[in-house]
Amino acid sequence: MNPIRSILMATTLMLTSGAVHAQTLEQLRTAPKSAERNTEATIGAYAAGYKAGFLCSALFNGGKTLDQIEADELTGIYPLVEDQARQLQAEIDYQAKRVRVAYDMNMPPRISAWRPHLGCVDLPPGARVAALDQVLSVTLSTADEAICPTPACRGPIMHR
Repeated sequence: MNPIRSILMATTLMLTSGAVHAQTLEQLRTAPKSAERNTEATIGAYAAGYKAGFLCSALFNGGKTLDQIEADELTGIYPLVEDQARQLQAEIDYQAKRVRVAYDMNMPPRISAWRPHLGCVDLPPGARVAALDQVLSVTLSTADEAICPTPACRGPIMHR
């Protein structure tokens, strides 16, 4: 390649990358802060997801009462969602071990569901109960089988 042509190409690349870099920095500087991007619907989804997730975990993992959860898990939380989380109503299905919290008439409720051995899983905003069919679950007979799946690796059974 011609040396003059190489110099021109290198200079063009440097100038272009500098302009792109300056433009990117300007975009970052003038971009709205994350708090400015939170819409009412977004904050509602955060609050409903928070409430569903903490209710599910505290009820079905921790065995807490609703009064205990209100005092311990749903008080003193993120200021962005605290007021709204307090106002949202939760629908608790004790048999299915699932919590749903509605937050917007145009969106499905936020859902958190308990799974044996794994705890609660929070579905993303917009997901419906049917999505739980896609969530990981495990079946274990005993804690020993979780650590060591075959009798051979468990060693001899000791009796007193």
